[in-house]
Formats: sequence, C-alpha cells, structure tokens
Amino acid sequence: MILRLIILLLIVGLFSQDSTFAVQINDKNGILYLKDGTSLECVHTLSWTDGFGLESGFPKYFLLVKCDEELFDVNLVEEMVSKYGKTTTGKELIIKKKERNFWTYTITAGVIVLLVFITT
Repeated sequence: MILRLIILLLIVGLFSQDSTFAVQINDKNGILYLKDGTSLECVHTLSWTDGFGLESGFPKYFLLVKCDEELFDVNLVEEMVSKYGKTTTGKELIIKKKERNFWTYTITAGVIVLLVFITT
C-alpha cells in the first residue's frame, strides 16, 4: 500500500514538472508597458502564461508575459493593453502569482504531512 502510494507520487511529480497551463490572453497588436518606461508593440502575440517547475527540488510557480517571442518576468511589467482596450496591470499579475504560490506551498505541505502520517 505504502509502496504504491510512493510510486504514484513519484509518477505525478515527474509528469507535472515544467508543465504549463494554457495561455490566458491572446491578442494581436497589443502594447506591453514595462516599469522602466519602455513600451513594446506586440505584432503577433501578447499573452501571459503560468505553470509549475522544480527549483532545487521544490515546486515553483512561474508567471511570464510573452510579447511575440520575448518572455518577461511579471515583476518587470507595468501594464498590458490589448487591441480591444482591455488593460491588465502588473499588480494584478503579481497578486495572481502570490495567490498561486500560496496554494502551491499549501498543497505541497499537505502532501508532506500526509506522507508523514502514513509512514508513522
């Protein structure tokens, strides 16, 4: 029973590494404003994507903004404006990242506690 649970957790852990969720926003001709005052016109794609990866053996949530083929950390973004006028601020993206980080670590801690209870 315990061996099956450990194998299942290893399989889930291996397949979830570096997986990404679907792109949330996909607009043509959007404008990306960065905190350093520069702006980029995105000809093909303005989007943000998120997912999970492993860093030093721990799950880490990432959130990146993509303008055409360039990726930007969410902390560098001031604002995203689509061609339809929809505006997403960098603060909204940072809040989303913090919420996901909280749930990632909460679930990880829950699994660890569950494994400790099972093995003792």
